[in-house]
Amino acid sequence: EIAQTDQQPDQLPIAIDQYLVEQYRELIRDMVAADRVELAKQLLAEAKADYPDDPGWSETLLEAAP
Repeated sequence: EIAQTDQQPDQLPIAIDQYLVEQYRELIRDMVAADRVELAKQLLAEAKADYPDDPGWSETLLEAAP
């Protein structure tokens, strides 16, 4: 997915960042689901530090899915 042949080389860092942001979100959700909320909080803080401009970082990520 990341290294699509139709992408311009300057778009690769953007694609990588988008992938990593989504991986952070999935990992945070997985940790909440596994009742590892403290670890999820640490990951959320790390994600916010790594990608501070991403609007998707919210405490709602720490809520268990219904």
